Amino acid sequence: MRRRMLFFVIFATLAIASSSIAADLPEILNCQGTLTDNAGQPISGTRQVAFKIYDVASGGSAVWTEIQNVTITEGRFSVVLGSIAPWMPACLAAKHS
Repeated sequence: MRRRMLFFVIFATLAIASSSIAADLPEILNCQGTLTDNAGQPISGTRQVAFKIYDVASGGSAVWTEIQNVTITEGRFSVVLGSIAPWMPACLAAKHS
């Protein structure tokens, strides 16, 4: 009986800690950047851009992808990531698998 109660207390503590960590993470991320052509000149116009988060720093597999039509002015762009495909659930699931 004590063992079962101890297991429940540990499980409940971990569940509460996990939910409070996830609650502190933003659901959307602002991303700004600069895009240039191969000659280093800033580009303008609308481009389809794929944003990805990978499971490791080099190589690996994408755990989240969002494709947006991005308006670029004199090389500068600004997007809100997570506005189309929520990033947090995918990244947390990948972290715990």
